[in-house]
Amino acid sequence: MSTAIAIPRTRAAAQKRPPARRAPPKAPPQGIRLPVAPATARRALLWALAALLLALLIGALLAMRVPQRISDWALTQSVRAGFEVANVRVTGTRTLAPAAVEAAALDSGTSAILALDLDAARARVRALPWVADASVARRLPDAIEIAVTERTPAALWRLGERTQLIDATGHHLPVRDFAPYARLPLLIGPGADAQLASLNALLSTQPALAARVDAATWVGERRWDLTLKSHQAIMLPEDYARAQAALAQFVRLEKTQPFGGAFVRFDFRLPGQMVLRLTQPPAAAAKSKGTAI
Repeated sequence: MSTAIAIPRTRAAAQKRPPARRAPPKAPPQGIRLPVAPATARRALLWALAALLLALLIGALLAMRVPQRISDWALTQSVRAGFEVANVRVTGTRTLAPAAVEAAALDSGTSAILALDLDAARARVRALPWVADASVARRLPDAIEIAVTERTPAALWRLGERTQLIDATGHHLPVRDFAPYARLPLLIGPGADAQLASLNALLSTQPALAARVDAATWVGERRWDLTLKSHQAIMLPEDYARAQAALAQFVRLEKTQPFGGAFVRFDFRLPGQMVLRLTQPPAAAAKSKGTAI
C-alpha cells in the first residue's frame, strides 16, 4: 500500500497573480488638422505669393523710375501735340509787373500745360508781397489766365530811421520810392503798423477830423498821439471809449470856440479834463485872442 506525501506550496506561489494588462494599440498618425479646408488654404497661399511677387515687381519698377519715365514721355507727347503754355494773361496788376506774376505762377520747371499744378501756382502768386488774392485758370490747349487782386497802400510806418509802406492790415509792401505815397497818414512808433485798423476805426467816428490828421504816434504801445496838418497835437487816453469821447469833445469845442493857432497841444489823458499848451505866453495869447480856455 502506497502512501502519498503532501509537499507544502510557498506563500508566493499560493497567491494567484492577475494577468498583465496590455497597452491599447497606438492610433496611426493623422497629420495636422487645419481650421479651413485644404483647398482653401492652398488658394490663400497662392494669393499671398502672388501679392509678394507683385510688391517685388512694383518695387523694382519704382527703383528703375519706370513710372516717372512713362509720365515724362506722356508729357513730352502732349507738348508735341500742342498742349504747351504759349499764352499767359495777367489781369488786376497796378504796381506789380505782370512778368513777375507770370514767373511766379509758371515756376514749375516744365512748359507742359497739363503738368501745371493750379493750386501750387496760385499759392506762389499769393506769396508775392503786393498780392492780396489771386486765381489761376487753365485754358486748353495753350493758355493760362491769372487774375490778381493787389493790396492797397494805407499808411507809412516809421520806426527810427526806417520807413515802410503798409496796407490796412499792417502788411508790409516793398517800394523804392515813397514820393507817390506822401499823402498817406504817417504812423510812428514800435507796433504802430499792427494798430492801423484800430486807429482807422477810431478816426472813422470823426471823419472831418480824420482828414486833418497828418501823423499818429503809438506811445508806449498803449495809446495814440495825433498830429494835425496844422502841427497841433491831440494826446488821447489809453482806453478806446475814452479816446473816442476825447475826439468828440475836441470837435465839439472847436465848433463852439475855434482854437485857431493859439494852442499846440490838447491833452485828454486825465479823466474829465483837457489840458492845453499855448504857442505863446498866456498874457500874449489872452491879449491877441481875448479868450481863455
